[in-house]
Amino acid sequence: MVKILCLLLLIALCRTHFSYAMALNAEDICAEETKISMAKVWASYREESISEEDEEYGKYFHCVWLMKKLMDVNGSIDKTEVQNFLEKEISQDFTLNASLKQTLKEAAERCSKLDSASVQRKSVKLKNCITSTIRSSVFPL
Repeated sequence: MVKILCLLLLIALCRTHFSYAMALNAEDICAEETKISMAKVWASYREESISEEDEEYGKYFHCVWLMKKLMDVNGSIDKTEVQNFLEKEISQDFTLNASLKQTLKEAAERCSKLDSASVQRKSVKLKNCITSTIRSSVFPL
């Protein structure tokens, strides 16, 4: 009887931990892993361009892009994943027509060709490219 109760308790604890882990998103997990404050994270999303010199942002965004599969550990950017990410983000609030999809495809191509001396700097450049693309696509001049 005690063994059964211990097994049931273990199962309940594992399910709770798994549910908690599934509820967290890449941003939360990476903020915790890189020890960056959420205030700084949110500030980065408000700015179209942040400094690629900031190592804290570099580590954070590299972690996020890895988890979202936009970038690999060596800094290679996956153009298809960037395009999918852009379409997903914009389609939450706007209808994607053929013209907008083409714009996002071209932006994904541009963003995937970014280069930098380090993976962290490239990660920040990718963030800046994505933010710029979303802003210009949603609020064209």
